[in-house]
Amino acid sequence: MVPMETTLRLRRPLMPPMGPVTEASLFFGSPGAPPPPVDPRVWAEEAGLLIKLRLAGLAIATANGHSIGLPQNVLEPLRAAERREAATTLRLEAAMPSLVEMLSNDGIPVLVTKGPAVARAYPSRGQRPFRDVDLLVQPERLTRTLEVLRDAGFEEPPALMQPRAYFGHLCREAVNLQDDHLIAVDLHHHIPPWVWGQRLSFETLVEARRTIPLDRGAVDVPGQAHSLLIGAMHIVSDLGRPGYELLVWRDLAVLAAEADEDQIVWEARRLELEWLLALTLDHLPAYARPAELYQRLEGALPSKRDAFRLRRIVPPARLARHPIARAFRLPGKNAIAYIGGYAVPSRAFLRARYGSGGSLFRWWADTIRRLREASS
Repeated sequence: MVPMETTLRLRRPLMPPMGPVTEASLFFGSPGAPPPPVDPRVWAEEAGLLIKLRLAGLAIATANGHSIGLPQNVLEPLRAAERREAATTLRLEAAMPSLVEMLSNDGIPVLVTKGPAVARAYPSRGQRPFRDVDLLVQPERLTRTLEVLRDAGFEEPPALMQPRAYFGHLCREAVNLQDDHLIAVDLHHHIPPWVWGQRLSFETLVEARRTIPLDRGAVDVPGQAHSLLIGAMHIVSDLGRPGYELLVWRDLAVLAAEADEDQIVWEARRLELEWLLALTLDHLPAYARPAELYQRLEGALPSKRDAFRLRRIVPPARLARHPIARAFRLPGKNAIAYIGGYAVPSRAFLRARYGSGGSLFRWWADTIRRLREASS
């Protein structure tokens, strides 16, 4: 299928280039997907990347599905990675119901997004691992939710300290937390990127929520059409590395095939996100792209304002890889607050970053250096 000429075109593909094993594994099971190479040397070259990108389970399924006997020096690291990822996923799934119940008992409604909501569409847990729990709460409940989670032992890692304390509420879509048991929680009050995620409000997602069973309880997750839109926004939300999380591309293909097409189109149009879904589907390989859904989105274009923002947060925009580009992800007032806080960080932040010799001058010098590196 020839990509739509009426869809917004970008100067660089959103999906990064892949080796033959990685591509075959990522889209294993899609009709027309390329077969994996049988040469064990090619598998050995890509094994490290497969593990890094959480594709070990899919890679093993691909080799088995094509009756490829992998040498032990390739197969064993893949199996070890699959076991680690499955163990992490099971540990997180076990923690989710109690986290949700704890917040609900405090009068805080919550949705679990991404990981478990999407993993249910995969044949096995090992093919769709996840490393954190994504919780979504209403923006006005964020402060209280943080209090409850901190009382339960969750804290933001020092390395993630922000230039200003207000960033978590006004300039970031989520606060990243972790407890002593290494349970990582991304506490969202908006779906990223904020400027478009605000259209997928908590109230909108709750209207079409689903309840999924887990081993130790059940949790509410967004409906499949909304999960697809969240995945599409995730593609362009990776802070200068759009599309780098390859599993999200498979999520798009899997969810688009499973969800109700009419519902997807209706929701995308109602929320004025039709163009964004069309854009991401346009960057899928033709064999993995849901053809009928793609055709129904033909002609979907963003507003001039949305197109302006998009072209500044994805490469090859000159500053896409610099933190300052986050301002384009935010609504106007929030963007101003972000730029102000980034330009003049708090003394506590400067001390944490540079030690006792921390100064605004050193921060500006580093910022200018990073700007030059990003623009080059």
